[in-house]
Amino acid sequence: MVRTALFVMPLGALVTALSGALSLVVCLVDRKGRQSWRLARLWARLMLKIAGVRVHLTGAEKIAPGSSYVLVANHTSRIDFLCLLAHIPHPVRFLLDKRHFAIPVAGSYLRRAGHVPISSATPRESLQTITQAARKIAERGVAVIVFASAGPGRGPLPFRDGAAYLAIRAGVPLVSVALRGAELALPPGAWAVRQAEVRIHIGEPIPTLDLRLEDRARLSESVRASLAGAR
Repeated sequence: MVRTALFVMPLGALVTALSGALSLVVCLVDRKGRQSWRLARLWARLMLKIAGVRVHLTGAEKIAPGSSYVLVANHTSRIDFLCLLAHIPHPVRFLLDKRHFAIPVAGSYLRRAGHVPISSATPRESLQTITQAARKIAERGVAVIVFASAGPGRGPLPFRDGAAYLAIRAGVPLVSVALRGAELALPPGAWAVRQAEVRIHIGEPIPTLDLRLEDRARLSESVRASLAGAR
């Protein structure tokens, strides 16, 4: 707790402020979001370094440069997004609740950086926003990260098969991304960061071009099994 309060939080706040200011400027001219992603990735790596969190990644060779994917990751800690942003070797975007996009300044950055808003109010609204997101994914050559739950201990998202639906509609592979150890670095409900090692394993991409929307439940179950079985 003392280490977090006296070192991690002050230095992290300084790095975030400097990186955020630079990113806001860059995203004004970076229409494709590639430079914004590189800056965000550098920021995430610095934050993990400050926190003393080491990340070991396996399966990176399964992600082809220039291709689009929907990545489904388990969500056990608030530090998950830093680990994924810092180490997935591909331009990534996050599928985020649309409420984040209403935050002044931050919302504008998220939109310009190419992150994808989704409504989690009702399954119907989720379906509508996921359909819109599918069009963007197919044409941008990015990996969109969808968390398998709304947050640590919060259960599944309202639209249960949303990631599979998104991948099928976009015609891109669905990939499981399993994180282990993030909950040790920052347990749910805690604010003190511990030094720890996080392991990320990228599963085999599952093609969706020959699948129909009726196949989404089976596809979702396959990904869930992959996440549960990863070590």
